[in-house]
Amino acid sequence: MSAPLALRDVHNTLAPSWWPLAPGWWMVIGALALIAVALYALRRWRERRRRRMNEVFDRALAAAATPAAEVAAMSELLRRAARGFGAREVLAGARCVVAEAEVALAMRDLGARRDCSRRPRLRSRRATIAPMPCRRV
Repeated sequence: MSAPLALRDVHNTLAPSWWPLAPGWWMVIGALALIAVALYALRRWRERRRRRMNEVFDRALAAAATPAAEVAAMSELLRRAARGFGAREVLAGARCVVAEAEVALAMRDLGARRDCSRRPRLRSRRATIAPMPCRRV
């Protein structure tokens, strides 16, 4: 028989280090950082836009001398908003015209002169809204 082999104890190696990160993790971190920056920029943009709209609204109301003139200024701002919608956003435009009709009702309550020139447009917008089915959640 041959001589017995000299065996040594098995030593465990050190656990692999978590640093430096694998390239895939750097891509994930980069994508998350990019999303965070984009969301921050979008939030700031919306904030500035809302602030500008409020300033336009405040200037229009400050220029009005009477409550009826204030309501007329609101109506003009609503008309401008309705014109800002494209042809594909018919329902949103209809909502603006309905809001304009509500302002017209407020003008009537304040005793201002009534403008009936937009009545056919209100009818056409009502026809747009009527066939829309309600969404049930």
